[in-house]
Amino acid sequence: RLMWYSFVYAAGSSVISFVIGAAIAWLVQRTDLPSKGLFTFLALFPLFMPTVLISVGWILLLDANVGLINRILQSLFGLESAAFDVFTLSGIIWVRGVIDVPLVFLWLWPAFVAMDPSLEEAAAMSRAGPATVVRTITLPLILPALAATFLISFVASIEDVTVLIFVGLPAGINVLASEI
Repeated sequence: RLMWYSFVYAAGSSVISFVIGAAIAWLVQRTDLPSKGLFTFLALFPLFMPTVLISVGWILLLDANVGLINRILQSLFGLESAAFDVFTLSGIIWVRGVIDVPLVFLWLWPAFVAMDPSLEEAAAMSRAGPATVVRTITLPLILPALAATFLISFVASIEDVTVLIFVGLPAGINVLASEI
């Protein structure tokens, strides 16, 4: 049971951080996004805060009884119960995933910088559609960085105990790291 919860926790949080961090890194580096500096700062800002503070912040936002987001949603939509509960397996997955977003951004940003856009432009000029360009040019170039980033995020989630202590233990959710 501990191994299964550990795997689900690490894989789920890695997917969340990977999707959000990779999207931000791609937007900042590979598009004409206005205010790139602001997006870069916002992506890296959580690195300046301790993990304990981020965990407590998510508890205050998503607690089923007193969470600010739940209170707002209940008042707006007349919900009888909380829409979110941070003290669940999906809650700890979300919190850990969000904590790792800046790291995924930092790990993937250099990979997007190192990619030669002329290869994608040449494929587009040869009448390859956007999906074909991504499948045949972009993904093969970036795949090693994507795989390494996912693996590092997975391992970081397996070894971290901060989120598990603040969110997982009160919920009665134990994984291998918190049990040790």
